[in-house]
Amino acid sequence: MPIITAEERFAIADTVARYCHAVDKHDREEFVSVFAEDGYMGANMFGTYRGKDDTSTGLRACYDMLKSELFSDGGEQQHHVVNTILERISADRISMWAEWMFLVMYNGVPRPAAFGEYQDVFVRVGDEWLIESRIVTCAQGRGPQPLRPDGMGQVAPGG
Repeated sequence: MPIITAEERFAIADTVARYCHAVDKHDREEFVSVFAEDGYMGANMFGTYRGKDDTSTGLRACYDMLKSELFSDGGEQQHHVVNTILERISADRISMWAEWMFLVMYNGVPRPAAFGEYQDVFVRVGDEWLIESRIVTCAQGRGPQPLRPDGMGQVAPGG
């Protein structure tokens, strides 16, 4: 399998940064734009969502739920993604494992609100790398691990 080029790494890092800024700045359309058309997001803390449509199971509904449950007050927050590991799956698909932390302001002091892991697959669409699937594991999450997007069972924590 060919190595992952610096250009591909930077493009994926840009997509991850756009995702984080969309969450931090409460930008629903930017949030949805970083996913592939049939993009998938599943988490042990909030269920599963797929696609850019406006249904109750689409990614716009996912964003709306996140906004109401996690950052409804519109206050200042920061979403950090670190320790990323990329592996090529195919010419147009790359997996990413990373750790994340979400900080919120509390009485003028930034405090960790949540942290966990991302298990992503990025797909090349034209000249962009978009999120095809994102499995979110929250260390403080509620319930079992989400199902994998291929329906082949639950994702193991950390892998």
